[in-house]
Amino acid sequence: MAQICKVCSHPDRLRIDQAIVSGTSLKEISRRFNVTYDSLYRHAQDHLTRQLTKAWQIKSLHADNKLIDKIDSIISRAEDIFQRNYDAGKDSVALKAIAEVRTTIELLSKISYQAHQAKMAEQELLMQQEKQQSSDDSWSYIEALHVLNDAELNLFIQLLRKIKTGNKNSVIRKTPSDFRFNEFSDLVGTDDRLIKESPPEPTGIGEKRGFKIVRTK
Repeated sequence: MAQICKVCSHPDRLRIDQAIVSGTSLKEISRRFNVTYDSLYRHAQDHLTRQLTKAWQIKSLHADNKLIDKIDSIISRAEDIFQRNYDAGKDSVALKAIAEVRTTIELLSKISYQAHQAKMAEQELLMQQEKQQSSDDSWSYIEALHVLNDAELNLFIQLLRKIKTGNKNSVIRKTPSDFRFNEFSDLVGTDDRLIKESPPEPTGIGEKRGFKIVRTK
């Protein structure tokens, strides 16, 4: 049977978690809340770190940035205390100071690292979603071009070229015979390509388009 975490079931659990995150030594927390050092250490390692990482994923970005900044600030202050005393030749004071907060620093470093990793994963996911949405929008736009015949499509792309170059002196009167179909992707900012097909057989219903669109992604 799994052992119940004494800190998780403690009536002051929230205050204990806040004390750990704020950088208070586990010995001091143990004395203040009458919880053993080992119970605090296991809780911080097995439960608090995972909970804070999960909280990063579901809470607001602003609030979590403040939490990470606070943790990073505590770690930096502890490093400054050690460095100041070490530079002053007070090795014993520096070592004592770092020893008292070593466990806390290790825990906070682990929490900070996992929170940063969660933040990076969230940002990467958002970027992928935005990229996919952009790709879908582009493809929907391209699919709409199926209503155009050859002449209309060529004229449309010539107009796009004029817009892109900004050449006001250029007047589009007819479609040039040397039109390059693969230029379409450069004009509309997509990796999709236009492939020229053989002239279609007359249908008597109207002009059939002599190109097809190939999605490359």
